[in-house]
Amino acid sequence: MCVWRCNSLWRPIVLKISKFLVLFALLCTPARACDWCDEPKKFEQDYLETYFPKALVSIEDYFTEMCPDAIATCLGSIVELLGERTYFYYKNHRDSFELGEYWENMVEQCRIIADYLERARVDDDNRVALPAGSMLFDFDSMQETKPLLSVFSELDQPSHFDFYAFYFDYNVKLFNEGIRFCLLSQAYHYSKELERLVEKLRSSPYEASYQEVVKRSKELISLLRSRLGIEEMQGTNAKAH
Repeated sequence: MCVWRCNSLWRPIVLKISKFLVLFALLCTPARACDWCDEPKKFEQDYLETYFPKALVSIEDYFTEMCPDAIATCLGSIVELLGERTYFYYKNHRDSFELGEYWENMVEQCRIIADYLERARVDDDNRVALPAGSMLFDFDSMQETKPLLSVFSELDQPSHFDFYAFYFDYNVKLFNEGIRFCLLSQAYHYSKELERLVEKLRSSPYEASYQEVVKRSKELISLLRSRLGIEEMQGTNAKAH
């Protein structure tokens, strides 16, 4: 097997909140102008403190009908837990926990959360839900709504940027794996994911540095193709030999 060493693109997220007790205090703080101020605490109990072995949990069950502030608080809590105490999301203790075994699962869980964030909308009553067609709560088709992510921007809520940066970083891990082991299909797939995710970080403190990561990933793809003697990328079906 061809093994090609390269400098890692991994840029760990440095979060402002680093202690779980501080996180718990945040979760117990009522969100601004929100009639569902107990939801973050309930979320902490039902989601973050529950043991989900290799979980792929539908976030709809927890976020639907919350207000944007409550969701922002919960989203920040997800990033805090996954970034600082990753093992606790999968196990009750750190013993024998190997993060590398969960990389792909972590990316898939982030994809599920991101899919909700990108489809969810906010109505005039400040409720969040999915548009018509959701298996759960649907808005009245005649009701005016706004995309949840745009409401976060209006409220100056940065937690969704922290989430997308975390999601980006785990894609970088899998991209690096593809480069290191000359797995062109894998590297190409995750390089395209990095291009997509960096768009979610526009106007955030992460934008400039993560744009550099995307630029570097394209350079590494080009170098890997040259090393493998591949002149042109033929979709995602290109394979390293």
